[in-house]
Amino acid sequence: TSPVSAQGTLEGGVRTTVYYQDNYGYLVPVEKTIAEQTGVAKATLALMVSSPRNDMEAARLGLRTVIPEGTELDLDISKGNARINLTGDVSSLPDAQAEANMVSAIVQTLTEFDSVETVSFLINGRQAAKLPHGTSVSGVFSRGLVNLESASASLPPEDAQTVMLYFPGDSASVIVPVTRMVYGQADVNTAVLELLKGPSAQSPLENALPSGCGLIDATLKD
Repeated sequence: TSPVSAQGTLEGGVRTTVYYQDNYGYLVPVEKTIAEQTGVAKATLALMVSSPRNDMEAARLGLRTVIPEGTELDLDISKGNARINLTGDVSSLPDAQAEANMVSAIVQTLTEFDSVETVSFLINGRQAAKLPHGTSVSGVFSRGLVNLESASASLPPEDAQTVMLYFPGDSASVIVPVTRMVYGQADVNTAVLELLKGPSAQSPLENALPSGCGLIDATLKD
């Protein structure tokens, strides 16, 4: 598995990215290859709907699907906006985090495609303000920050920049992206220094680098 942000035609199929969730609620991008077809974006989303086959594919990586079983997807992409209609028992999600993960996973998956800049939702054919546990599905959604860590009280979000870090999950085959707020410049040195700090104290993720490892230098050329 690898966190990728591009689609392309490969021999025997099309490379695409789906988003699953792990047992701790982190969203995890997973690269897939699907048959070349009309409606690749819809076919990609269909892989995220709970079903025996999809659940098994996710479980092989220690992950879970994010869209409730039986949900039907209708997708219309026009002028950079993807309007998705979710038909079925979307209200069956157990809590607000599951709702937020579904919404975020759909937005992240669709905005991986060059033709999609924003996403809007219909629920059973109608515009809705919120899902049962309070998650907003109104308005227009753009690509967001994945697995954003809680901000420090000493670092107001409006004053922060962010770096994307990657840490091993509880399954050895999964690398989990985490967005961390930082002081100063969000450059290569800052990213490596934050990686060396490891996951937050509350996180179940693993260190990516050995304990005691330090940064000598990080350079960027060409």
